[in-house]
Amino acid sequence: MWGTTLAVAAVVISTAIACTGQQSDVRVLLLDYKTGQPIRRHITVGLLLSDQDGQVRNNSVQVLRKTDRNGVAVFHLNPPRPPSMWITVLGLSNWPCTKSQAETSEILTVGVVERWVEQPLCTDQAGPPTDSRPGTVVIFVRHLNVRLRFLRIWYELFEF
Repeated sequence: MWGTTLAVAAVVISTAIACTGQQSDVRVLLLDYKTGQPIRRHITVGLLLSDQDGQVRNNSVQVLRKTDRNGVAVFHLNPPRPPSMWITVLGLSNWPCTKSQAETSEILTVGVVERWVEQPLCTDQAGPPTDSRPGTVVIFVRHLNVRLRFLRIWYELFEF
C-alpha cells in the first residue's frame, strides 16, 4: 500500500514540475515617455499573438491584461509559443511612443526595451531605463489630454 501511495505521489510531483516548466511569463512594463517612471494608472494592455508563420492576421489571438500599480501587466504563455507578438496599449487616452512588435524568443531570453517611433505625439522622450530583463518588454506611453485625444483621432484617420 505504501508503495502505491509513494508511486502516485511521485507521478503527481513530476507532473506538477513538468507543467510549470512549460509555461513562460511575459511582463509588459509601461513607462511614462517623459519621466521614464512606471505608469501608476491601471491601463489595459493587449498581447496579439502571431500564427506559427510569424504573421498577425484578422483572426489572431489577443490576450488582455490590466497593469498593476507598478505599471506591469503579466501574460502567461503556454506552448506552442508564437514566433512573434504585438503589444498594444488600449484606450483613447494612452498613446504608445515605441515600436510594438517583438520576437518571442528575444523577449524570453534577453528582454526588450522597445525602440522610439518618430511621430508627432511623442517628443521630448526620456532615455531608456537600465538594461532589459529576460521576459520583460518595456513600452513608453504618453497620457493624452482632451486636445491630444482629438489629434490622435485625426492622426489615426488620416495617417500622417
